[in-house]
Amino acid sequence: MEAPTTYGQTGFFKPSDGYIDAVPQRYPFCPAALKPDSYELPSKQIIEGDTGWFFIQDDINWSADFSPAFYQDLKRITAALKKQGTQLVIVVPPPRALTGYDHLPQWALANGVGRSVQAEAYRGLLDRIRAVGALIPDVLGEAKRQNVPFDHLTSPSDIHWTTTGSWITALAVARQIAPQRLAQGAPPLLGTPSAKMEDSYTKILNKICGTTAVGQYVRSFKLAEEPQASADSLLGDTAAPEVVILGTSFTALTDRYSFSPFVEKLSGKPVVNLAVTGGGPLTAIQQYTTSEDFRTSKPKYIVWEFLLSNKPDGSSTSERGGLLRPACGGAYPIVKHKLAPMLTPLLSATDIARGTTPGQSAQLALRSDNPAFKSFSLLLNYVDGRQRNIAVDTRRATQMDTSYTVGLPDDYALISDIAVETEDSLNGTVSAQLCPASGELADAGSSFQPSWFSRLAAWFKSFWG
Repeated sequence: MEAPTTYGQTGFFKPSDGYIDAVPQRYPFCPAALKPDSYELPSKQIIEGDTGWFFIQDDINWSADFSPAFYQDLKRITAALKKQGTQLVIVVPPPRALTGYDHLPQWALANGVGRSVQAEAYRGLLDRIRAVGALIPDVLGEAKRQNVPFDHLTSPSDIHWTTTGSWITALAVARQIAPQRLAQGAPPLLGTPSAKMEDSYTKILNKICGTTAVGQYVRSFKLAEEPQASADSLLGDTAAPEVVILGTSFTALTDRYSFSPFVEKLSGKPVVNLAVTGGGPLTAIQQYTTSEDFRTSKPKYIVWEFLLSNKPDGSSTSERGGLLRPACGGAYPIVKHKLAPMLTPLLSATDIARGTTPGQSAQLALRSDNPAFKSFSLLLNYVDGRQRNIAVDTRRATQMDTSYTVGLPDDYALISDIAVETEDSLNGTVSAQLCPASGELADAGSSFQPSWFSRLAAWFKSFWG
């Protein structure tokens, strides 16, 4: 599809400046593209609905809830931030099965739930997140307020929102953090529209089928002035930013969707964008909340954006739970090991007993002198043969050092040993320090009280091992 050629003239943003119609030709699917096993994951299989509208199974089969552990952890994180003067704002873009409902394939319309049911499920999810104390922008409500059709919020051929969707979401954020700015309606935004090629699903299909179909261009809008601070300028700056954006490619791709410039202009507040493209829901927030900048200079608002199709889940609760915990003090012993190929033993049951207090939550601090210590799994082995795995991957968090604080599960007294597993063989050392959890994210106390026999069994297993 040819790029539009009528752009380049400076003017005020209109919703039509941020949306473009779908490609008018249907894609010639090859047999391989119709098979789930042709994709990295079956849930990523691409399906065409209306001509030029593509979806993946994740779009259609989206889940309207999180695990109970997520809500509990989010409530603690929100309270900890609020006590430090920072309000958490969570942006969850509406699922594409809802915004693009009129363009779904016929079989999905026949077998799936209706638009009103999906809208109710999405709003119910936001209400449950709002109940933990976070601010939740009303994207769908803002679209109705601005008379923007829901299908203009999302790209026809890609997972991302459109620039119009970015603008609507920025308006919804501004209405939460600076409502007085929008009392007279959406202020005009001066800038220049342009067209950019989007990383559309066509590229994936071309690779599978060996075809050369042209993808879709999206309409971008560059504001006349973009005085917002950058990630580089934040580092070492002692002045606290008012708004820090932590998210995925939706918020990171400023040149394509202009989300952070929109938020800054519409709210009137200085914005720092630390979103990470391809980092998933946790990378950006891990990188920032473990940084020296956050420890010494708290923003008024953190805007955390993530997708329902790639959301934090229960397996990452312990990982998130360590983000805002104070470090272990010098009174607790530090065990240091040379990194072994693939698997490095860290702590025995004796070490665990020495570094924890019965009935109190515990945390594990890890640090490596190798800057490549970015992707690993903590293996928690139990006396009854169970094994728990806590995966950590901060390779995209380029500004984050190799130190981590992880909250241990309540039944840590039954752990016989802890090891760290890496995909690659790394040089250097890794140190581990256990201590009782403290600070706002610490539980009031663990409800799990292991028996004397269980503790003795853990000790014996460690001793004989």
